[in-house]
Amino acid sequence: MKDIDVDMVADLRDEMEEMDFETKEINEMLARDYAIDVDENELDEELRELDNEFFIDMMRNQAQNKPQQQQEKANKTDLSVLANKAQNLA
Repeated sequence: MKDIDVDMVADLRDEMEEMDFETKEINEMLARDYAIDVDENELDEELRELDNEFFIDMMRNQAQNKPQQQQEKANKTDLSVLANKAQNLA
């Protein structure tokens, strides 16, 4: 009969128990239910609210920038009028 290394058998058994534990752990993770109950109406309402907020912010920004843009346009117009008058004088 062959000599059996008891320590080697014990190490092999420990490795097999560890692999069995890891296999069970992986199977438990794969078996979990990750489904999420989602209320479509609630999500749609939240999206509408976000769209409204975005639209309001956009309109505020345009309203704030409009006077500045109008002033810049008026300044350009004034300069072009002055340039035309200067050419007519020359």
